[in-house]
Amino acid sequence: MITQTEIFKYGLYIESIVIDYLQNVKQYKILEKYNNDNKYDLIIQDTENNVFKVEIKGDRQAYITNNYYIEYISHDKPSGINTTKSDIILYVVEHDEKYIVYWIYINNLKNYINNNYNNIKIGKSKSIDCNGNFNGKYNYGYLIKINSNIHYFCNDIIKSK
Repeated sequence: MITQTEIFKYGLYIESIVIDYLQNVKQYKILEKYNNDNKYDLIIQDTENNVFKVEIKGDRQAYITNNYYIEYISHDKPSGINTTKSDIILYVVEHDEKYIVYWIYINNLKNYINNNYNNIKIGKSKSIDCNGNFNGKYNYGYLIKINSNIHYFCNDIIKSK
């Protein structure tokens, strides 16, 4: 069974891939990395001097399920979409030879959820402790089809060999 520690390490790994990518493209400048307050992960600035708080999410199953998993409760407490202070989510879908990065404005995502709430499925998973043991609590997330057009940009990061 996967542990909470492994999930955390995977998240940091995905963040490092996105940070490396952003540092190598000319459209964005990273102003802040690895924010530790769980409200966002990065602050970036584009070439027009717009500043955005960014959340990075990695997903190993989305390519198979064809769904974004947008968490809203973790360990029986509001989380994810309910607590983020981000402007953008960079939702990273892992595939065999690449990572597909979907750029999603938080406000567009919230509007989509509000306007389609009755048609959105809910995902539920058991919360686990650092050893991979069920702690009696659950996580919940909206399952939104990737082809629902909530992202405004998509690009690939090729995995290094």
